[in-house]
Amino acid sequence: FSQLPESKGKTLFYTEDEVKKILTAAKSMDGDASQTFDLFYLAAKTGARQGELLKLTWDAIDFDANELTYYDTKNGDDRVLPMTPDLRGLLKRMKRQRIDDGKLFTMSPKTALNRLRKIQSLLGISTKKDFHTFRHTAATQMFANGAALPEVQEVLGHRNAATTMRYSHATLEGKKRALALL
Repeated sequence: FSQLPESKGKTLFYTEDEVKKILTAAKSMDGDASQTFDLFYLAAKTGARQGELLKLTWDAIDFDANELTYYDTKNGDDRVLPMTPDLRGLLKRMKRQRIDDGKLFTMSPKTALNRLRKIQSLLGISTKKDFHTFRHTAATQMFANGAALPEVQEVLGHRNAATTMRYSHATLEGKKRALALL
């Protein structure tokens, strides 16, 4: 297992406003708009990889234990996340609307990216930002809202804290809060 080198350029993340706009636009897309919204919402709110989300099955959702499990992730481990009330509500709605008891999402990675690109184009958001940018965004928001490094590391499923730190990006508000501590 070898890791690809991290880009030397500036790593991007979506602003809170961009995430809101992307999710709003996803609700009104042609085709299965609900599935597009659900996928992008889960990406933004869990920091999961696109592949983890697209292979997610209903047997990975335990409403009794209030947990969501990503099986056989990129590093070979399973990752269990507690469901927030919003996430639980979304998954309950998805379960009621879906007939299929298998996968949560039926779209391909290419379809997901094409839908994201279409929304980005409509909103004027840089296409340098891709699906993986949701992962960077989730980590950035967790750190900005006070989550500790080990907590973010566990949510993202990283074995090494240095990897997690590559996913954190200082926001303007976070910098202001840090300076206010002086």
